[in-house]
Amino acid sequence: MIISKRRSRSRAAKLGLILLCGMAALIAFTRATDTRAADAPTSRPVAVSDEAFDAALAKARGQSGAELQQALATISSRFQSVDVCTSAGRNMWSIRTFNERPAQQVDAVRFTVPDGTHTHLYWAFSVGNLDSWYIVPVQGQLVGFEDFHRGLKFHLPPAINRNVILQELPMRLTPGEEYILWFKFNKPGRVLGYMSLVLLDDDVHDASVPQIQAAIGLADQGK
Repeated sequence: MIISKRRSRSRAAKLGLILLCGMAALIAFTRATDTRAADAPTSRPVAVSDEAFDAALAKARGQSGAELQQALATISSRFQSVDVCTSAGRNMWSIRTFNERPAQQVDAVRFTVPDGTHTHLYWAFSVGNLDSWYIVPVQGQLVGFEDFHRGLKFHLPPAINRNVILQELPMRLTPGEEYILWFKFNKPGRVLGYMSLVLLDDDVHDASVPQIQAAIGLADQGK
């Protein structure tokens, strides 16, 4: 019995020593991890204040070309994002509120091109009080839209049919990159915007209206 007690005490001492060593190693690892985390650079975007946002919008309102792109790129994180579809014929729409900032009369949305080869943009949109619009990349350069189709009617709710416009941009977008679709308005006041963005992997150039319809999934009115 005495021998048994001594062995138990010896085992307890060894177990205590192992636990102490394990705790010391855990503390050392935690401190090293915290140090690495503190030293690691952050990829989180810098927040854009309301003041900076309004100042950039006011500047962009009277600009065009590279100057407009640069003004919008600095505040791109404040713009609403929209989803893109990579399958033809889905007829999927996003609804966003535009022109909410007082007296600015310019707004935008942003989207990211997914990885892969789906870089041919087909889109339809309907935005009231519209003066002009275009597409620009957040980084780099882009030859944007060259044509558009309006005055068409499809099997859609009246709110969308009222101002619907169709466009395409063949094989010019870069996977993984973010793009801005900007809109300038002819008067202040919030408006609802409706849009359907489709990115496909095809070799179509100068797509016709029926081809754009098929890509988005639009049916003629009355069908």
